[in-house]
Amino acid sequence: MKRNTSTRESAETKGIASKPPVLSWVDLDVGSDSGASVCLRKSDLTVRQGELLVVHCEMSHQTRFFASVLQGLKPPSAGTVLFDQTDWTAMNDETLFRSRGQIGRVFDGVGWIANLNVTENMMLSRQHHGDDDAVIMRQMEHWAEQIGLHRISRQRPAFVAPGQLQIHQWIRAFLGPPKLVILERPMRYVASKWRQKLTDAVQSLRKQATAVVWISDVWNSDHLESLGAEHRLDVRHPELNDGDDA
Repeated sequence: MKRNTSTRESAETKGIASKPPVLSWVDLDVGSDSGASVCLRKSDLTVRQGELLVVHCEMSHQTRFFASVLQGLKPPSAGTVLFDQTDWTAMNDETLFRSRGQIGRVFDGVGWIANLNVTENMMLSRQHHGDDDAVIMRQMEHWAEQIGLHRISRQRPAFVAPGQLQIHQWIRAFLGPPKLVILERPMRYVASKWRQKLTDAVQSLRKQATAVVWISDVWNSDHLESLGAEHRLDVRHPELNDGDDA
């Protein structure tokens, strides 16, 4: 019996099964059994357009390697990870470049180039993928307005408060628009008053067919419950995932 995978099905989720998969994996092994990182063993899962996967980890877990495996930046110990129905390891350089340009990510940890200001950091990835500066700025201003951020910072990251930096990471992750957004502990350092803004933004993305992976050490909180996640993984206790729906 597969472990680490728990999917909640309802009439609604069954009705959207025809939507194309965005992110999926088969027989995935990732992380170590030491308890230091997110660990999956023989896990199968498919996240389709507009769907949300919530991954519940321990506060002590390191999430970066796991997120990088999903993004095709690191190889898993075993198994296959597919983005847009294609195995990351089977993509040529052009396809890799294009595919990674369709993924937004909020990093748990350092996610900024120190010698660029925050605005330059936020624009860099989209510039790298050929987007026009004016288009990028319009998207940034749109999301800043939606979230309620009065001004996008032009200071260097070292001079911006951690909570504000995290909110800027949200906006950067939403640019594109992306096919997939990976949120590693997105509320870390952020005051609770911003929580609803983030959940509203996630719902807006999902309505545009963006798939979302939300990694959190908070499980049954109201804001996550309100999102109606189609998929959940509890990587704290693998024994809880012996085929039982959450």
